[in-house]
Amino acid sequence: MGKTIIMVTHDPQMASYCSRLILLKDGVILEDLKNSGDQELFYQEILGKMKEL
Repeated sequence: MGKTIIMVTHDPQMASYCSRLILLKDGVILEDLKNSGDQELFYQEILGKMKEL
């Protein structure tokens, strides 16, 4: 559709619906993650990255 939506959330479940996720900490980009299409796998990846923070 050629549209971009920027959503800010601390909810990993909501973030797992996105096609791309950029993790920030103190205004610095830590990770740029892309969803392969498997929402559950992406959710688990997000949880793992959040545990590292």
